[in-house]
Amino acid sequence: MVYRFLWSGLLVASSLFCTMGVTHAEDLNLKASPETTTVALNPFSYGGTVGGLFPVNQELRDEQAAFVNLGLNVDIRFAECFSLGAEYSWLVPGSSQGGGLTLDYLLGKGAFRPFVGVGGGLLYVDEGKPFGNSFGVTGSARVGLLFDVLETLQLRVAVPFTFVGNDNPDQFAGVNFTLLFSGPNRHTQVRKLTY
Repeated sequence: MVYRFLWSGLLVASSLFCTMGVTHAEDLNLKASPETTTVALNPFSYGGTVGGLFPVNQELRDEQAAFVNLGLNVDIRFAECFSLGAEYSWLVPGSSQGGGLTLDYLLGKGAFRPFVGVGGGLLYVDEGKPFGNSFGVTGSARVGLLFDVLETLQLRVAVPFTFVGNDNPDQFAGVNFTLLFSGPNRHTQVRKLTY
């Protein structure tokens, strides 16, 4: 009976000793969250544009009621909510063409993001006039929506207004659809545990 009592006491004491040792071996803080780091991946994308532009000024409207806008685009996302783009465009019919830079500010962080933007560049408007009268510096403003269609594909719908500092001066308004391709997780940010 005494041996049984001593044996039980020894087991209880050793269990308490082991438990206390484990508890003191680690300083547990249940309120602390694991450290994380944010990683931005592949900010580059490229694609093509198709859309329609309509002359706002009467002189250009007399020449052509509407233009089909075809373009090539390269975009770089930076600072999470800004997108810097380079565009080269052709206006059909005719041989109007030009290029420029754009800067967009994205609102929100989801798969569906509105944006506002500005741009500047150069454009030759084919109106049958001498080159010097139809060529000018451009300024533009635009609003639109950016959709994540697939992991490697985005659709951008933009409504631009463009002013051309040529002889008239010419002005356009319209809508453009741009498909942008890039590598996986192009603009996403991931939370990563640090061990």
